[in-house]
Amino acid sequence: MSKYTSKQTIRHLFDASEFQQRLDNEIMFYKSRDATARQRGALVKVSHSNATWFLNEVAEKALAGYVLSDTSPILTTYPEFSAFYVKPEELQAQDIAAIKGEIESNYRAELQAAYDAHVEQLIQEDIARAERAEIKRADVARQKLIESSRAAAIAALGQRPDA
Repeated sequence: MSKYTSKQTIRHLFDASEFQQRLDNEIMFYKSRDATARQRGALVKVSHSNATWFLNEVAEKALAGYVLSDTSPILTTYPEFSAFYVKPEELQAQDIAAIKGEIESNYRAELQAAYDAHVEQLIQEDIARAERAEIKRADVARQKLIESSRAAAIAALGQRPDA
């Protein structure tokens, strides 16, 4: 049996159900948000201040396989025309594959960091245990020294006189 017994359970092994839960959560967010420079999204916003440009881009998206989002209406409020389109399935599959890789990489990095932190914690516990034992040994040795010194002093001086 190991001398290391932790007060808490820390998991360092890859858990497929935890990974799947994280992935499902991220895919749910992916499907509900629009793509920007900073994040992936299944939705693409088409927006122009000119109706002709707007219609041209709408036509281009439709020809490329994009479908008008049923959750976001077409907005035609001056000075802007905008609509959200859902990416074609093959583009979503590419995004989801990339998301899966990122989620797995981040999850594995978390597990490694938790493992490293747990190792450090066990090292610190071991050091503290050794330091407490050393202090106890020093206290016992000091007490023995005091007792032997007292005995030597009494032997040298004789018994204590009565007052």
